[in-house]
Amino acid sequence: MSAHHRPIIKLKLTKLDVVLEVAGVVLLLVMWGFVLYYYPTLPEKIPKYFEDGKPYGFESKSIWLFATAMCTLCYIFILSVARFPHWAYYLVEVTEENAARLYRYCVCMVRIQGILLNVTVLWINVATYWNVVNKTNGLGDWFLPCILVMFLTPTIFYHARMVMTR
Repeated sequence: MSAHHRPIIKLKLTKLDVVLEVAGVVLLLVMWGFVLYYYPTLPEKIPKYFEDGKPYGFESKSIWLFATAMCTLCYIFILSVARFPHWAYYLVEVTEENAARLYRYCVCMVRIQGILLNVTVLWINVATYWNVVNKTNGLGDWFLPCILVMFLTPTIFYHARMVMTR
């Protein structure tokens, strides 16, 4: 069934939904606060890329603002998927019988992924700042494994639940 023919259900916000959205917004505010507070102290060129956790390639410090703005836009998009779960992609057919359950799984998964996106960009912003002020060198050895686990765990968990929902 295409997204245009899926049941449209207005899901009630649960306590978990509220907690996840508040956490995501708080992380965005912390990220913007960090960026705006430290932006004036940055040199004109800051690390743009990290390879094997080490900085290389430098760009104008305005890239910091751009990355944070893009994260904000992505988070807004993620919240729109949470508001309109019938737009999302599903591994199984969405029917009248399973729609509410599938939509609930999708909504929870995308809210968690929104939080993880915010954590990731905040981590990169903090690591970039620490690189600039010579407190560290790179993103840290745990960056990539943590990011992979953070994003794959809820994705696999919720997709498995969706498949079992059939």
